[in-house]
Amino acid sequence: MKLRYILLSAALVAALGACSNGSSSTDSASGAAGDDTAAAVVNGPDVKVEGNFGEDPKVENDWSKEPPKELLIQDLIEGDGEAIQEGATVEVHYKGVSWKNKGTVFDSSFERGETVSFPLDGVITGWRDGLVGQKVNGRRLLVIPPELAYGDATVTPAIAPNDTLVFVVDLVSIPQQGGGQAPATPAAEAPATPAAEAPATPEATATPTPSPSVAPAGDVAGLRIAGPSRVETSVAISQQHVHAASQDTIVLARADEVADAVVATPLAHQLNAPVVLTQRDSLHPATAKELKRALKPTGKVVIMGGHMAVSPEVEGALKQQLPGITVERIQGENRFATATAVYARLGSPSAVALVDADKANVGDALVAGVAMAHSTQQGQAAPGAVVFSDGGKVPVETQKILTDTVTQRYTYDARVADEAKAKVIAGNDAVERAIATANTFFGTKVSAIAIASATPANTVDALAGGVDAARV
Repeated sequence: MKLRYILLSAALVAALGACSNGSSSTDSASGAAGDDTAAAVVNGPDVKVEGNFGEDPKVENDWSKEPPKELLIQDLIEGDGEAIQEGATVEVHYKGVSWKNKGTVFDSSFERGETVSFPLDGVITGWRDGLVGQKVNGRRLLVIPPELAYGDATVTPAIAPNDTLVFVVDLVSIPQQGGGQAPATPAAEAPATPAAEAPATPEATATPTPSPSVAPAGDVAGLRIAGPSRVETSVAISQQHVHAASQDTIVLARADEVADAVVATPLAHQLNAPVVLTQRDSLHPATAKELKRALKPTGKVVIMGGHMAVSPEVEGALKQQLPGITVERIQGENRFATATAVYARLGSPSAVALVDADKANVGDALVAGVAMAHSTQQGQAAPGAVVFSDGGKVPVETQKILTDTVTQRYTYDARVADEAKAKVIAGNDAVERAIATANTFFGTKVSAIAIASATPANTVDALAGGVDAARV
């Protein structure tokens, strides 16, 4: 059998840097303007970039200058391969710096040592428009004004509101061209969807290998689903499975505080709904676009958490931008009560998994959500639920649902095993507990596992992937 690892990673969109007056030219430093397959390439600002293709670039600039008002594109190294078409899926290395933060690097795939792949339709406008025409094996500089990036939204502390973003992008391959055409390159062998069988890739072979207690999985194939931020990663995952105007329900959760989001996996699986993310105080533009694309005109958005998690302004934006939809909010007075509210919404299932509510344990909650969602394939009428323990104790909110009808109890917090009368999913770290989860709930029938880094900051990127993994 083949064990398919779905690699869910989001590289934070790189920051900006530029100092030109915004004037454009049809000439590029590389001479690419004469190629009728390329997008218009204009002279870049006075940003200096050192380094060859594939090397971590050094980006320098006078960040005290006013940034340009228009999208600026410059081919630093002209590629010798196929050019990107609109709607393509691309594999890139990139580095991003913030203009307002004076050239501070806020994300770099070079530093992580691995490329990132994503569809252009799921990223910010500056990337979508700025990468079209770039050729494989080429390096391109993008200077993106806030109107084509994140505007006045606070996506991450590393990117200021109304920030200009500067990217250096190396195009490694084009796994799929716009319109679904696979280019005549080795990347054509990459899978187009998570269900596709594919040969092993560098990303897959780089993932942690199972411990000796796990039976050999046979061939391992890989697919990376990613976007330039965790929000856009969730959008990319949705786009993998949801056709336009086909979705009755979509689950919406906050991207930066994950307690309410991680308990959503079983519910989203039950509703056959993707999970997309947004910031607390405003509806992310990429999320709004995906909701408009994917939802039926009279569909529903289920918001996870109360007003402290997802603000009334987000709910108002939903109703304004999608006037035909309905909005349901699942909430409690705190994270423990919200988790039990999800339990009730699932229909009070007979299986629960307890996870400590500390955000450091978000990896446990993610794999527990996949296990509970998958429980319908093990003969249960409804998915199980993920609920929280609290620093080695079972909070009163969780105690209320641990009745005699809850006959299957699991815990990732060994400290509450006796109090909750639950079987411990044991391991020395999140990776070992994920492997124990696979053995306990999936056994030899495992066909998909969502993998993310064991550190809380990176595991959050996989928030929307639990539903994807449980689906397979």
